[in-house]
Amino acid sequence: MENHLYWITDLVYVVVLAIILRHSYIYRDEISPLNRAFRKLLAWSVFFCFQDAVWELSSFEAVGIPSLFFVTSTVFHVCTIVSAYFWLDFLLTFLRKGIQHQKVFRVFGVVIVSLQLILVVRNFFYPTIFSISEDNAYVAESLRWVAMLAPHLIIVVAGLVMAYFCIKNSRKDDGRQFPVLMFVIMPFIFGILQLQFSGCPFNSMSYFIGCCIVHIFIAAREHNERMTVEANTDGLTKVFNRHAMEEDAKRYRNEPLEDSAIVYSIDINGLKQVNDSLGQEAGNELVLAAAACISRAFGSKGKVYRYGGEEFMVLARFDGDGTFFKTRLLNEVSRWQGQKVKELALSIGFAEKRNFPMSDVVELKAIADNMMRLDKSNYYRNKGVDRRKLREAFGAVCNSYTKILKLNLATDTFDIVQMDPSERDPRRGFSTEHSKWLENYARQGRVYIDDVKNFLQQTNLENLRKHFVNGRKSFSFVYRKNTKLGVETALMELLRASDYTDESPNVFLYVKSMNTSVKKSD
Repeated sequence: MENHLYWITDLVYVVVLAIILRHSYIYRDEISPLNRAFRKLLAWSVFFCFQDAVWELSSFEAVGIPSLFFVTSTVFHVCTIVSAYFWLDFLLTFLRKGIQHQKVFRVFGVVIVSLQLILVVRNFFYPTIFSISEDNAYVAESLRWVAMLAPHLIIVVAGLVMAYFCIKNSRKDDGRQFPVLMFVIMPFIFGILQLQFSGCPFNSMSYFIGCCIVHIFIAAREHNERMTVEANTDGLTKVFNRHAMEEDAKRYRNEPLEDSAIVYSIDINGLKQVNDSLGQEAGNELVLAAAACISRAFGSKGKVYRYGGEEFMVLARFDGDGTFFKTRLLNEVSRWQGQKVKELALSIGFAEKRNFPMSDVVELKAIADNMMRLDKSNYYRNKGVDRRKLREAFGAVCNSYTKILKLNLATDTFDIVQMDPSERDPRRGFSTEHSKWLENYARQGRVYIDDVKNFLQQTNLENLRKHFVNGRKSFSFVYRKNTKLGVETALMELLRASDYTDESPNVFLYVKSMNTSVKKSD
């Protein structure tokens, strides 16, 4: 009786396995031995299921060509034999770290496959596996059970040994070897079923289910690896991040550092000023340039971490003097040219393990940080910049303002940097919504009556958003306000913050008294 469900099921397996095969090529690590072995297994499984469907179709009475059915039956047995070796290859690749004498297993597989192929070739002349009757029917001969079961002997014997290692290593690997048991069981059980029930594609089913399990496992493994990489990678520069640095520091508390270890502390000079004056894109250009220069200078000799906005650390292994890599890095920096920023300057400090044999990574980094700060002081001194007095000057400027706020124009919220505590009284119109607060401020008589309309127009939230979206970096206007001493002129300024983005438009608001008061008339 013709079994249409047999070949239709096979073709469904072909389509699904072909989709999995296509998906396997987008794995991150395409050249890993495991992924290569899995792709070979998938490709062969697709071919096996396809030829199995052709084999069933050629058995139909409507075809009625015994010679064609004989050829397809021969191909079926050859594919069954070779498929067992592909399973063995995948299992050995999957467990390569836990399996000894892999060559013995491979030789064993080749011997079994070779003997079976000889048996199939002999069947052409002396039908001992199968024959085809004149009415196009498949007839099992005396050695068919050998041809069907012997290939699975490879998986059974190898599987028993691998299952032993699987159980032995299960605690160490937290069950990660569990899929191996499924890879071993599927072909063997379904091979037995195929021998007993030839009217159902059990062999194809075993490859289909087995490959699906493998695919799920590898996809999950790739996802976990990708998540681990993302958790330890700096989003902007793609070097290692603070989390990776802290994890490595914990690890090296239990593992002594080699005497060749050198810890470098590297800082970008002037990054804050670039962010404030040229914008965040220019600052990002400097950060990316620093990461690229550091990576090129150290190459495979150093592991690069970015653990702060402008701060990098490198853990290097080098038997020579630490100044070697410092010189290489400075040479890389001197060759760099930016589009938004003209030059890049780095402050560099380092600490060699051989000079501090009792220190761990954290202590070496602290020493390197001190050396880096000394290098930074020398840099600014040579530039003619007194950073301490510069901070004092900025402090004096800030003190000249009566109010400093950081606004988010998208959420209408603010953080208070500097303000008279009395202004936070809700009875005086204070609100956590900045636009509402300014409106209350104006309408409660705090703004001179002739300036109220202009004040509300200038501080309108939508007006401010449009102003800064158009690329402008500052906004200011003068208004008059009522005080106890009379009418006083005030200046309100808004400047883009260094972290301003279209999604999060942060600006600083400054209010400054112009010290020109006019006494109120009675």
